Amino acid sequence: MGLSQIINAQFTKSSFILNNWFQMSFKNVTWTDTTLVGTRAMKVDFDSVEFKNANLSGFKCQHCAIKNSIFENVKMDGARFLGAVFINTHFKNADLRRVDFISSTFTNCTLDSASAKFLSAEKIRKWNLQVKEMP
Repeated sequence: MGLSQIINAQFTKSSFILNNWFQMSFKNVTWTDTTLVGTRAMKVDFDSVEFKNANLSGFKCQHCAIKNSIFENVKMDGARFLGAVFINTHFKNADLRRVDFISSTFTNCTLDSASAKFLSAEKIRKWNLQVKEMP
């Protein structure tokens, strides 16, 4: 799927396994109890998006912009973000095991201690991530 905009949508208990997204835009979208395993996104904008109880294992995101978004209770094992830009994005109880953030930037992004345990202190400093306890 490409060159599309998805605005004000909610996906609950949905499956988007091995999808390919190119130059898409997701704004004000919620993904709850949703599977996006192995999905590839290239030049995709995620604005005000929430991933809750979702499975993003093996998710590949190249040159994506992720802003004002939340990854909460999300499995991200083996996900890869290449050249991604994260702005005002928050990770809450996110499984960041084996996640790669290659040439990605983070501005005003936070993670809780449950998410931080999967990253080395060196990476947290390098990416300028703030570790905060969140309610």
